[in-house]
Amino acid sequence: MSFARPKFGSLFYFRRLTGGNTPRQKPYWARVFAWEGLDRILTISFSRRRIFARSRVYSRYGSPMSKRAILVRSGLMLFSVLSLLAAQSKFVAQGSARSDSSTFDRYTGCKFSDELSVVETSPLAPGVHERTVQTSKGPKQVGMVEGRRVMFAYPGKDFYANVKVEILPEKDYAEMRQILVENFDYMLATSKDSTRNYELKPKLNGLDIRGLDKDNLEGGVLGIYVLLNDASRMVTTIYFLNQEPKDRSYQTIEGYRVARDRFLSTYAGCIGTKH
Repeated sequence: MSFARPKFGSLFYFRRLTGGNTPRQKPYWARVFAWEGLDRILTISFSRRRIFARSRVYSRYGSPMSKRAILVRSGLMLFSVLSLLAAQSKFVAQGSARSDSSTFDRYTGCKFSDELSVVETSPLAPGVHERTVQTSKGPKQVGMVEGRRVMFAYPGKDFYANVKVEILPEKDYAEMRQILVENFDYMLATSKDSTRNYELKPKLNGLDIRGLDKDNLEGGVLGIYVLLNDASRMVTTIYFLNQEPKDRSYQTIEGYRVARDRFLSTYAGCIGTKH
């Protein structure tokens, strides 16, 4: 049996096994690592009370390996696999803890009078703590502590709004806030068919707000609004989504603006600082 020589020290294959070498024990996970001068297949099999580790070593040049070398390599491989599994479990635990946070209840539990409702929510992926935004000075990174995506829709209709709610880091809040303002200004300056909503007051229910809208009902996104809560370091970005004409509750740009203003008023009432 032979293997192509991979890059030294790289993890070049990982998959779940479906069978084993013996009828009594079926291996659960297999990770194959590349080592200099040899390839190793390490299979860890979990039974009720014992862990079986089996290692088959193939020398590329046909030279025999000592039992001591095999044991040392096997030990290193076992330690690497267990470390990776522990790290994976840690990320899963962190993701679960973040999903249980009640910080976002106001953002996901808002009620509307026109049958609009939250139809889907999802947290940030484990390990994701920043995103890239464009500014006039180039791309910049915005740090995030936690976040949620909240999708709104009318009964039997496609998504009406995609809302991103994020908690910014306390230490860098002023800097992150400024980057988001610069990003909004960049979108406004580079868009050829959008206009800033100057009818908005700078504050809506205690929230700093700014927004822009398409001049007509074309494209996938009709409007983008950014709401900043300095007290809680939370930023809410609202994307008003376009739909097929037959699925829209409005057919004109004026009708879109009426529906948009109704959403902003109700949602700001739910998440704002003035109740």
